[in-house]
Amino acid sequence: MNLTTQPITIEPFEWDEPVSLEIAARHREAVHRAATFLGLAGGLYLTALYAHGVGWIDPIGEATLKTGALLIAILPGISAALTTLTTPSVRHSLFTGACLLFLSSTTRIAETFGLPPFLSASLSAASIRALEESLAVGGVVCLLSSFYFSITTLHNDALLLRRRGESLYNQIRQRIWAEASLLQGASQFRRLAETTSAAILLIQGRKVRYANSAAEALFGYSRDELYQMDVASLFSSDLGLEIKRTARSNEDSPKLPERRETKIITKLGQSRWVDVSAGRISFQKRPAILVTALDITERKRAEQAVAENRDRFRALVQDSSDVIMVLGADKRIWYASPSADKVLDLKGCRDLIGKSLLEIVHADDRAGAQRTFTEVLQSPGRTIASEFRVVRADGSNRILEVVLNNLLDNPSVRGVVLNSRDVTERRQLQRQLRQSQKMEALGRLAGGVAHDFNNLLTTILVRCELLEETPNLDVKRRAEIEEIRKAGERAAGLTRQLLAFSRRETIEKKVVDLNSTITDLKKMLHRLIGEDIQFITRLDAEVGRVKCDPGQIEQVIMNLVVNARDAMPEGGRLMVETYQAEIKPEILRREPDLTPGPHVLLVVSDTGCGMDRETQEHIFEPFFTTKDNDKGTGLGLATVYGIVKQCGGHIEVYSEVGVGTTFHVYLPIVTEEEQEDGKEGATRAGRGTETVLVVEDDPELRKLTRTILERRGYRVLEAESGETALEICAGQGRDIDLMLSDVVMPGASGPATYSEAVKICPRMKVLFMSGYTHDAVVRHGMAEGNMGFLEKPFNSQSLLRKVREVLDTHGQSGEFIIQAA
Repeated sequence: MNLTTQPITIEPFEWDEPVSLEIAARHREAVHRAATFLGLAGGLYLTALYAHGVGWIDPIGEATLKTGALLIAILPGISAALTTLTTPSVRHSLFTGACLLFLSSTTRIAETFGLPPFLSASLSAASIRALEESLAVGGVVCLLSSFYFSITTLHNDALLLRRRGESLYNQIRQRIWAEASLLQGASQFRRLAETTSAAILLIQGRKVRYANSAAEALFGYSRDELYQMDVASLFSSDLGLEIKRTARSNEDSPKLPERRETKIITKLGQSRWVDVSAGRISFQKRPAILVTALDITERKRAEQAVAENRDRFRALVQDSSDVIMVLGADKRIWYASPSADKVLDLKGCRDLIGKSLLEIVHADDRAGAQRTFTEVLQSPGRTIASEFRVVRADGSNRILEVVLNNLLDNPSVRGVVLNSRDVTERRQLQRQLRQSQKMEALGRLAGGVAHDFNNLLTTILVRCELLEETPNLDVKRRAEIEEIRKAGERAAGLTRQLLAFSRRETIEKKVVDLNSTITDLKKMLHRLIGEDIQFITRLDAEVGRVKCDPGQIEQVIMNLVVNARDAMPEGGRLMVETYQAEIKPEILRREPDLTPGPHVLLVVSDTGCGMDRETQEHIFEPFFTTKDNDKGTGLGLATVYGIVKQCGGHIEVYSEVGVGTTFHVYLPIVTEEEQEDGKEGATRAGRGTETVLVVEDDPELRKLTRTILERRGYRVLEAESGETALEICAGQGRDIDLMLSDVVMPGASGPATYSEAVKICPRMKVLFMSGYTHDAVVRHGMAEGNMGFLEKPFNSQSLLRKVREVLDTHGQSGEFIIQAA
């Protein structure tokens, strides 16, 4: 910016002082001369009259004195006429009157001394007297006229002189006032210059002629030091030289230094920012430069801080995953952070500018978003948290956690700030966590019920066997007992499903070829689904093997196929596929217990009726079913869920109403090359004479177990708790061959009891029996090895076979495993 200042000069007043003074002097001189001569003439005239009256002089002397008096009186008039009077009438009348009076006087002289001969003959004395009187009267009249004209002229000149004097007075007064104003202005300027915060320097040539106190404070030099310094040393080299060059140039220099912000170095070596401007003035009738320098160091620091904060804010906004928007009171967006591109799947934030917030909100959530926005507008500074879904450009939905802040009254914002975070994955994780917790709770309930129920079923089944061995039992009674046994076995199957769902069923994991399992089941599956459903299998020959219970993996396939069949009552297409795939990263984030790496993917899809979202959230819950009461128990998919989790896998469902359903089952691949184990041959339920310690808290079951073992020749000891069992071991010493113990008991558990008992009886082996194993064995951290386990409910044959199997096993006592998820 080129800041120019008009020269400060004092122009002289224009008046005609010399002419006025000359006129005044000439008038004073003429009046003085006229008064002198008139006084002298009057004196002579009076003297002549007096001398003639007393006879001192003769007529000739009287005439002479009168003539002299007239001449004296006439001379100043003539002088005034010649010097000051310019009016022709005054001059003419004055000369005429003077001449007539002179002639009147000369007639008296002529009469006294005699007339010339040529006049005396023609003029008589009377004629001469008449001529004398006429000339005298004419001269007086002419003189009076000249005096009148002279007085009038003098009066006019006096008026003109007065007017000019008044003008001169006014001009002098104005000049005095102007000089006083200049002095007052200079004083005010000095006071202003001393009180302003800006440094002021008046520069002529290359020196400082004036510096205010602010300049001393800014530069750190005293005024005397500033007056001795070269101006170029006060500012940066370019600006200092430019100011000095301008100050030394003439008044008509075409360019002044431009206003600029620059740095100076003070006397103490400190760096200060100043805003410098310059203007040209006149000082003591010489051109000068008036330089003002305002200290803007603090402003620069504030600007730097603001810029840093702005850059920091921009960096935070640019790199933040949160979506930040600024909306007007009409809900229209006029700013959106770059993260909106990713969250909303946009090509640029400009696509949002000018749109209403409700345009991107899901239709079902718009009413809630409208209420929230209306509420936040009720008072300035109000903050409200909310949550709603937004629709992306591809049509998908994202869940945003939103905080609205009313900053309409904030001049730096003037809008409603919306800070939102994409919480879609978090909400999905929370939903899955709640589902998992619910399933876990249901599993615990189911497992607890199954455990207690298995004890009852064991008693029922064993009693049925004992009744069937009763001698002379009629056919009717035997048939009734058989019906009771079958019902018990069906009940046992139900408890196994509950335990599978709760992942507490004891399983025997083996390396399984999933393709071979599906191939073996294919014929049975064809008969199961019927002929109105097209059954297709696509098996990837390169898939690896998985480690799981063969019977349970068959149950998974069967349950998924049956579920697909029931979804297609009017026929359709059912497809079973296998692939080798890596588990998806988003699944790993949601399921931290899963093992990353290669998995076998089992896909079972149908073209049935499909499921809505609410149904999908409950399908893995036990006893949840959409079928009629007589067509399903609601345990099929719950069992699948439990088995898959027990195998360390993961299951997902994708379904759309009217399109169909697809289940994805991920099972981890094993690396060891093992052949699928065949079914073990049944060990013959033989007899024995060994000592068996039965540890069972259920008295009825303990009594039945003792009866079965004693009938086969075994010596049986009983204990209702772990503490009693340890007392028996201490009393019997090394005579106990086998501990047959329940897993879960009040007080010490079965594994904990055996861990202490084997210290007393090192050669004692163990066989655990339970319908609920997970919380007892795995929690107590027993080592993995040869497993002795009898699953409840059991019958007498399975009990005797397992006891004989464990007693005949050669290996380190105390080595067992209970496999649980």
